[in-house]
Amino acid sequence: MKSSKIGLCALCLLMIGGVQAESAEALYDRGVEHAAQGRLQEAGDAFAQALQADPHDFSSATALEIVEDATSGEIREATAVHLFKAFVVGNEGDWDQAMAEADEAVAGDPGYGKAWSSRGNIHALQERHEQAIADYSKAIELDPQDAEPYQSRAAMHTLTGNYDPAIADFTRALERNPKFAMSWFDRGVVYANSKKDYDRALSDFDEALKIDPAFEEVYLNRGLIHAYVKHDYARAVADFDKVLEINPELVAVHLNKANVYEQTGRMEEAINAYEAYIELAPPEEAATVEEARQRIDVLKNQGSTE
Repeated sequence: MKSSKIGLCALCLLMIGGVQAESAEALYDRGVEHAAQGRLQEAGDAFAQALQADPHDFSSATALEIVEDATSGEIREATAVHLFKAFVVGNEGDWDQAMAEADEAVAGDPGYGKAWSSRGNIHALQERHEQAIADYSKAIELDPQDAEPYQSRAAMHTLTGNYDPAIADFTRALERNPKFAMSWFDRGVVYANSKKDYDRALSDFDEALKIDPAFEEVYLNRGLIHAYVKHDYARAVADFDKVLEINPELVAVHLNKANVYEQTGRMEEAINAYEAYIELAPPEEAATVEEARQRIDVLKNQGSTE
């Protein structure tokens, strides 16, 4: 899911060398550009390649469905083109044109649930939550077996503080697609943050990782619960290490490791974790870097007086 761009599902709750294969995100973006130009066959090929690169790329999976629905005659090809044009111009910041394109898609195929879902995503990314919920609800009415609008509506309920309906919709999404790792993760986040039901949260995080073992946000959130709720420090460190293995750029995770090491009296390892953070932190985190340096001084002073 491409949460930083207009894509084919709503906001999700949450974070070299040699010749490399093109990334799933790059292939997805290329497919959207092709589709917006009416080159649906090339778009379908790009989305299929994106799914080969990342089988858990939900945006590419849904985009491929739209392309296949258009090329098979289930919907008008113009409807698909309007939808993809909406994504392109929306990502360029032209929200009025994005909505106009989405409106054309809905008008051209008013019985097509994905057109309503896609328009809902544009509302969602402009924080028009009630309008987004209305479009997702219409998509559900038209295609009750599609998991996507339940997931998207659940995200809107979460953002508006309606946690019970959010959990209900995440659950409905999972009933329709139990391999939807994002729904397991998002429901776990709601259980943890709003319900303080950490056991259910951990269970949902575990299910998400069975489906997508490289889901870094799940390891991070599971590690935080292990560290600060369950006080299971060994599991917390293991989860934080996994996050850094998957994405070394999440350098703030070194601070979580340092805190855990302090809690368990492993001061030398805590100092090493702070130093790793200081070495890798970006310039905009200068204030936090200074706090880490001060913490190292405190730990070293404690060691010299023992």
